Amino acid sequence: MKKKCVKRIRTQEFDEQNSDNEDQNQSNKKSRHDSSDYVENIQKKLIKSYEDQIVQLKTQINDYNNNTNSFLNNNALIKELALKITQLEEKERKINNLTYAVSKLERENSTLLESLMEMEYDNEESNHVTDNEQDGEHDEKEDKPGACERRPNGSAYSSFIS
Repeated sequence: MKKKCVKRIRTQEFDEQNSDNEDQNQSNKKSRHDSSDYVENIQKKLIKSYEDQIVQLKTQINDYNNNTNSFLNNNALIKELALKITQLEEKERKINNLTYAVSKLERENSTLLESLMEMEYDNEESNHVTDNEQDGEHDEKEDKPGACERRPNGSAYSSFIS
């Protein structure tokens, strides 16, 4: 009996150990399975996070490209405006040069006009005297008694002398 008891106890112990081992194995399997699920969840979260970061980076790259294109467009506009400003400055210089030339010509024209008017006045005076001499007109002094006349030899004689 003793043998049977001992055998039973040993079998029982063995069964308990086996049961414990099985429980442990089950627990380990479950733990591994849980661990595997945990790792999968972490991997999924990391993948999702990386995908979100990729989307953000793509958005930033698009924004950067848009800003770069905008900058290039603005730079082109600035260059175009600078060219137009330069052209306007050249036109302004030409206008200033023409304005100066016109004012100089106006001054010269005014001077020439004054000279012409003086010449016309002198010419009229000269024509008036010449007209009087050609018409045989003489001064009023010559018509007055006692006035002196000139002889062809240049000496004066009085009209009172007959």
